[in-house]
Amino acid sequence: MIATVDESRCSFMENHRLKRFLKWFEENAALSLVMFIAFVVRVHGIRYGLPDQLHLDEAHVVSHAIRFGSGDFNPHFFYYPAFFMYLLFGLYGAAYIVGHVFGFFPSATDFGIQYFIDPTMFYLIARVTAAAFGAGAAYIAAAAGARFVNKRAGLLAAFFLALTPLHVEQSHFAITDIPLTFFMTLALYFAARLATEGGLRNYIFCGIVAGLGTATKYTAAQLLATMFFAHFIFAMRAKSGSKAGTLFSIAPFAMFFAFGAAYLAGAPYSVLDFKSFIGDIRIQKTLMNDGWFGMETPVNMWLHSIVVYLKDGMGIPLLAASGCGIIYAAMRRRPHELVFLCYIAVFYSINGQFSQFGFSRHWLGALPVLCFLAATALDAASGIFKARGREIAMLAAVAIMALPIKTILDSNNLFMAKDTRTLAREWIEENVPTGAAVAVEYGGPQLAPTPESMLGAQELKDRMANERVAGAVPLPAYDTRRPSDAEKNSPKKYHLAALDIIEPKYRLTSSFSLAEYPLESYSREGFEYIVVSGHIYERFFAAEDFYPEAVAFYRSLDEKAQLLKEFPSSPKERLGPEIKIYRLPKNPEQ
Repeated sequence: MIATVDESRCSFMENHRLKRFLKWFEENAALSLVMFIAFVVRVHGIRYGLPDQLHLDEAHVVSHAIRFGSGDFNPHFFYYPAFFMYLLFGLYGAAYIVGHVFGFFPSATDFGIQYFIDPTMFYLIARVTAAAFGAGAAYIAAAAGARFVNKRAGLLAAFFLALTPLHVEQSHFAITDIPLTFFMTLALYFAARLATEGGLRNYIFCGIVAGLGTATKYTAAQLLATMFFAHFIFAMRAKSGSKAGTLFSIAPFAMFFAFGAAYLAGAPYSVLDFKSFIGDIRIQKTLMNDGWFGMETPVNMWLHSIVVYLKDGMGIPLLAASGCGIIYAAMRRRPHELVFLCYIAVFYSINGQFSQFGFSRHWLGALPVLCFLAATALDAASGIFKARGREIAMLAAVAIMALPIKTILDSNNLFMAKDTRTLAREWIEENVPTGAAVAVEYGGPQLAPTPESMLGAQELKDRMANERVAGAVPLPAYDTRRPSDAEKNSPKKYHLAALDIIEPKYRLTSSFSLAEYPLESYSREGFEYIVVSGHIYERFFAAEDFYPEAVAFYRSLDEKAQLLKEFPSSPKERLGPEIKIYRLPKNPEQ
């Protein structure tokens, strides 16, 4: 009898849970569909380029996460803070445990070697993580809309961000920008909450999330101004106690303490190895002030960011809707809207000043707020139609996102095609004999080095150092970097063990630009093939007055070397720069 009662009780509880879940799903079915779409469009084409590592920033993040497996948790690299790398290291550790249990990786060494044999698994883990952060930002937009406006506005905000082309495109890569955008969006959500309702928990959560965002990428520190402004709004609206008392209460101090603690927890070696940290920060600051390679001619970033980055990254209809949302929010001046407007103003004032250092991904942080404001404006406009408001809002949202959806489909199809660099690598492996001496510049195909050329790379550069052409060296600030002894002396055993398995291998040398050394130097050192990339030489030709020596080098290739194969850039068919493969004569003066 007792057993029967217990079984009935368990059955009742299971049915009750099932009913609650079904009720929740029914109420949130549309949002669940949007989240599903958000994730799918971010993982479609996620194998792009693999096993080649074609995104430099992505390679930095993944390789440093792998290196933590040596037991040294100092990244020795501070162009980015380390939190996302630590997170990936944790995921890699979990993957190793699972693989070890099922017999795929007998030891941690075997797991590490796999990265150098075929890094596909490591990149897929990292890219899926980035895609999850991207979809997560859409969910936060939905939560913000539901809390501060209504569920329809939240659904619209999630829908807009889920299908914003720039956000979708960048979510395909294991770079810091998409996790950064997630943390900034979540921090703004808590900032809007504390401006509206206060609450010590909101202050602390806001500080923690903003701190983790800054430990992911330093630019999240710009949140500090908006966080203080949110507190100021709450203090000025305080109905109990004095405004001054609220303004100087413990809550803001707790928020900023939580920010600092979270940052240090996520990027501890920015303090523990402060000398290396500040050195890398100075280099980055120099590059931002002096201009990036290919951006020697300043642009009006205040305008360029809108008419190029945001227009292309959002689509004109969504950008226009967000502009309406900004005006609508400025007219109403509700606490959460003031927080978002403050954030947009701070973000724009900081990023708009870098006229020679601009990439579209730098504007990712603005997208969630712009989508939220666009959703708010559309929700308000649809309210005019009363009973038909929901249908009108949905139809308008679909119309707004029609072109962005097409852009996403076209972009994802490009991710599925072979990159020009992959095609070039395959051609070389089929037509250039193993062991041949090949010089490749950054942005070219990724070839496996012979152990001898890998271990002797520095000696080769030392022999050629006196011939280096200073006028053909872009980004000279990097030359001031002095790696730490621990960084320079990192063990090569994993590389060498992997190279025993990989075929074919070539005697390689590489540099950011092969124009950094005269053509005669490569010939004298026995290099038979030269591989150059439009990713580099097109920037030189675009700024010929700044780099005449480099332009002369690339022109000399057509005069003194034999063009064997060319893989042209074809933006409508595949990704990747133009790649040219030359054979050098024994004496390039001939």
